[in-house]
Amino acid sequence: MKEIAVVAGIITIIMAFAFVPFLADSEKQESTSPKEFIKEYIEANQAKDYERIADMAIDNRFRNDRQAEIAGYKQIYANSPSLVNYEIKQLKEPKEGQAFVVTVLEFDDGSIMQMPLRLLKQGGEWKVYIDRGINAPDKDFKILKQPDGMAQESSSPKEFATEYLELHKAKEYEQMADKVIDKRFPDLKERVKMYREADKHSALKEYEIKEVKDVTEETAKVVAVLTLKDGSVIQVPLHLVKKAGEWKLHIGFEDLNEYEDFKTIKPATEI
Repeated sequence: MKEIAVVAGIITIIMAFAFVPFLADSEKQESTSPKEFIKEYIEANQAKDYERIADMAIDNRFRNDRQAEIAGYKQIYANSPSLVNYEIKQLKEPKEGQAFVVTVLEFDDGSIMQMPLRLLKQGGEWKVYIDRGINAPDKDFKILKQPDGMAQESSSPKEFATEYLELHKAKEYEQMADKVIDKRFPDLKERVKMYREADKHSALKEYEIKEVKDVTEETAKVVAVLTLKDGSVIQVPLHLVKKAGEWKLHIGFEDLNEYEDFKTIKPATEI
């Protein structure tokens, strides 16, 4: 229970950090992309320039009370681990006037979080938008590493396979590719491209985890039944291996038909 409480506290702190808004000088903002803006925003948070942050916020939690906003940010930082490194991972759903940027944040307590940030344009300038109703992270929020000293609990093979197949259904190819060791496509960009291309003909509609077998500390096999867009239903074995303490789906050069657990339950009805 203590660990659960600590994790919950960390999420609250990091969510608070993620939604402390920053806006660059208006002269720079005219040509600033969402990724460039987020870079400046994160670095401003590292500098803890509370007044500058508050001046350029769309933060509905404070109801336009600038002094309360500044005080709130000071309190957040006083009780939060310090940011030591960051990566801007992905720009999602960009369109006129709004964008989502997925970042990876590393803190001095050893924790690493994947954090999505919502941007809106107001008066031609990007801002991080915080609604009072936001009280939980979305699907792009992940705890990638717990703080040092806290036990790391990896997901079970079944949980990993479920997460991977859900990403497949949602056509989240970049996240799928991150969870795979694919000998056929060692380059990440090529892997994403090929997964997207393959899905045009065999997109996943439904799945069922049938069995988990041959589990060791480093390997496991998950047998799943997949219903595809072309009408086919197949049983496939998902071979999992652990890398740096996390499960990954391992795909080699072998033909699926060579696996004993592979079966065509129903042939395709679409050509």
